[in-house]
Amino acid sequence: MPGFDQVEDYPEAIVKWLNPRHVVIVHWENFFELLPDDRTGLRTVPTEDAEGFLARLQAVLPEGADFKLPAPGAWMHFAPQQQ
Repeated sequence: MPGFDQVEDYPEAIVKWLNPRHVVIVHWENFFELLPDDRTGLRTVPTEDAEGFLARLQAVLPEGADFKLPAPGAWMHFAPQQQ
């Protein structure tokens, strides 16, 4: 997420090129502060336009695709694609 507004056509170009089922957004939390014990207290870097990034991402996500903003250290499980 950081710097998306400084890179032309990001995240749009990479999402269109990869056509993902899932997008995992990393490096979104304010890494200049200690991690809170309660992960619901996580915040983005104050200068980051998280809403702008997410709006641009959602506008190009393929139908049925989703995105996640996991807390640092979170475990994620993705089921294999059904054929």
